[in-house]
Amino acid sequence: MGLELAVRGMRLAIAAVDPNDPDLTAVRVGEAVMWADVASDLVPHARHHLSPALSMTRNAVLHGAIVCADVRDGLVWPMVWPLTWVDVVWAPTNTIVNALGCEPSASKVRHYEEYLAGQRVVPGLTDVLNHFERVARGSTS
Repeated sequence: MGLELAVRGMRLAIAAVDPNDPDLTAVRVGEAVMWADVASDLVPHARHHLSPALSMTRNAVLHGAIVCADVRDGLVWPMVWPLTWVDVVWAPTNTIVNALGCEPSASKVRHYEEYLAGQRVVPGLTDVLNHFERVARGSTS
């Protein structure tokens, strides 16, 4: 039940991300990150490649009470109706690191910088969600 609950929590949080409501988005992205970290802890043998960066982000959200994603102006692709002129991107690396209150491992910082910083939030979290849905079904391919 644990992994299925984490997957469901992640799915619901991602679905509620609304770039037109930055406060709600901050809460939902933080929630999705926490559920992703729970899923990683439940199946350490099948972690997603973003798990180290998401773990550091979860720590920043919990201990620093920070917003780990920013709303960025600009055209969103793929275009869907209704059209959205803003998108949600991961916060800069220094925002995450400064919120931790301790020095994170260099590998986690590099991982965050390489895979998350400034990137679109929803596609990355959706990839993590899809991965853990496959793991929950018993397939890691």
